[in-house]
Amino acid sequence: MASGLELHEAAAIGDCDSLEEYLMVGKYDVNLKDVEWGNRTPLHWACTKGYVEVIRLLLNNGAVGNPRMDNGWTPAHCAAECGRIHVLRALHNANICVYKRDVYGDTPRDIAERYGQVECQKFLIIAEEEQRDKRRNAGKPEESDDEDDRPDSSKPREKRYLTSESTKNRLSESLKIKTLPDVALQVTSDLRIKNKDSNKAGTKSQKNKSKKGKG
Repeated sequence: MASGLELHEAAAIGDCDSLEEYLMVGKYDVNLKDVEWGNRTPLHWACTKGYVEVIRLLLNNGAVGNPRMDNGWTPAHCAAECGRIHVLRALHNANICVYKRDVYGDTPRDIAERYGQVECQKFLIIAEEEQRDKRRNAGKPEESDDEDDRPDSSKPREKRYLTSESTKNRLSESLKIKTLPDVALQVTSDLRIKNKDSNKAGTKSQKNKSKKGKG
């Protein structure tokens, strides 16, 4: 696995524990695109595979809601292709637009129809209309292809984690492990103390012998 793509792998297999640890470290880009996989982000993988908890975790930690692949696909396109209606519901509930068009002009609903995902198609008809109404009422244009749907982008977000017990335990254990330099220093210190005590004992023994000789 290429360096920096740890989030992609964790999202693709639904490994929330590892994903949470990577996010807590803070050195991985949650929106990094994998050029070898058509510029997929971790969110694309989570939506393709159907891992709702991973999706929530990514969105709660700064993931863009509608990043684009090479063909213009958003995570909603990936979910529609695979029939992940529960993922589409999660995106809709998170106020992520589910009707953006790809480079060929297709929306996720078009993709659902093409791949025979009837339930997804029915849901997207309703979701699209709800989102269009919401934008109209807010005085925004219905088409939003120029927006990336970064959740609450106008406000600083507090990072939220799953804080599962297994993650807590692993982090706790990792804090107990000494690094090699620490261990080496401890061993050296112990040897010095031992040698010092040994020298003291030798000096004391010699003094006792000397006293006996004089006696």
